[in-house]
Amino acid sequence: GWTFKFNATNPDGRSTLTGFDYTVEKDDINTSYVAPSNEFRINRSDTTIFSVRSYDTDAERYPNGTEANGEIFLSIFDISTFETNPTDPDSLINGIFNRTVTNAQWCAQTGQYYLGKHAWYGGTISTSTYVKSGLTKDSIGYRNFTLVGGLVNDLTLPNGTVDYIRGNAITFLGSVDDDCGVDTTATVSTMYNISRSGFSANCTANTGGTCQISTDNTFPVGYYNLTITSRKAGHNNATTFNESLFFLKSVPLLKTARINISADGWGVPRTYSINVSDNTGDTVTVYLWQDLGSGFELVAQDACTSCSNTVLNFTTGYS
Repeated sequence: GWTFKFNATNPDGRSTLTGFDYTVEKDDINTSYVAPSNEFRINRSDTTIFSVRSYDTDAERYPNGTEANGEIFLSIFDISTFETNPTDPDSLINGIFNRTVTNAQWCAQTGQYYLGKHAWYGGTISTSTYVKSGLTKDSIGYRNFTLVGGLVNDLTLPNGTVDYIRGNAITFLGSVDDDCGVDTTATVSTMYNISRSGFSANCTANTGGTCQISTDNTFPVGYYNLTITSRKAGHNNATTFNESLFFLKSVPLLKTARINISADGWGVPRTYSINVSDNTGDTVTVYLWQDLGSGFELVAQDACTSCSNTVLNFTTGYS
């Protein structure tokens, strides 16, 4: 402790009175949370500022600069274990301690900064010269936050340079990285959805990031949009929309080729028939060819527009 005394002098001499020992304590501190709010969801891809504010209740003011030392502590590995040597906060201004955590810092130590619920606290610490330790955990308890990862889709196929023919399969291939740049293709669920004019179809990628959609005559022709949606526990979903990425076209569908007389005399005319289907608005020209032993020769042709199982007949004889 400290001590004091008085002395006095006059022309006749001097006298002294010794006081007593006393103690000057560090000032009491009251610290409160500023941000983020309790149970806040923090995107790991963002820069986050953890902030507390300390008030000197003896001096009745907010400390500045070197008047107080402070720290902000985050839980690591689990919700009840905290850093022992956290990153120092910014300079103390008007009682506020700010600690900034960037995506690079979260990602540098993903083991301790795991995805999920964490706790944190902060305030002045015992190394302060003029103020006491004033940590939020001791006065008002901990605050919690949930650290959430992000996903980024990267499409390889379709690449927008190739059209597809209806009746064939369309192959989709892509990869997914998390917000720390780690390839997570094998551990996410990725769906490819194609759509146009109220029609849609989808497939779910395997661990290699690929799947196929087999098209048939129920698929309308034209440009298709592609939406990629990736999901993984502890991460925000990633959705990527590609407008009019590819064109689905079709060739005419011919079915049930037949002839009304399969065996009869040389002079009997025969009628050949075929059922034709194609896209609405398309005009299809159908050609009848015959091989009578010396190669195919064109016999006749006919056409239909917006064919839908339309029957075309070709009648011919032999001369």
